Amino acid sequence: MKRLLQYTAAALAISASGALAQAQNFAGFYGGVGATSTSVTLGAPAPTYGASGIGPSVFAGYNYAVSPNFILGAEATYGLGSAVFPLVGLSFKNDASLRLRGGYVINNTLIYGAAGYGVSKLHIPGNSTNGQGWIAALGVEQMLTQSISARIEYSHAEYTGYNVISPNLEVVSDAITFGVAYHF
Repeated sequence: MKRLLQYTAAALAISASGALAQAQNFAGFYGGVGATSTSVTLGAPAPTYGASGIGPSVFAGYNYAVSPNFILGAEATYGLGSAVFPLVGLSFKNDASLRLRGGYVINNTLIYGAAGYGVSKLHIPGNSTNGQGWIAALGVEQMLTQSISARIEYSHAEYTGYNVISPNLEVVSDAITFGVAYHF
């Protein structure tokens, strides 16, 4: 019985160290590029208008392995694309966010959620104004090699504060990003 307990403890220790090694694959600094498809809706107090666009994005962050299976980190994102509202002469562009990220590692796959603060710009000919609000995201990231990962992420953001264009204007953005990251 004593020998069985020793073997079981050794197997658990080896298993835990292997899982930690996998969680460690996501730990540290990383940066990447993506292609983002964005759907934007202008809401109250204006009539509702929708637009969409596809463009490049960049992201960078740092993750810390807090346990064999959990990652916590922070990430900054910047979207370079724009969505144009031809009926009202507006374009939505330059959305950026700072967010906290947490996730669970299964083998070489990270399932994560993120939440934070975002800003975006609405532009009309001759004038631009920035809005701000919250952003939340869900994603899956897979290690392809020891330092390269691929991800797919859905994010939802709600912005206000475009007072130059219209007081109390609300902008809702939903986006899907396909990205590739390099882990340093």
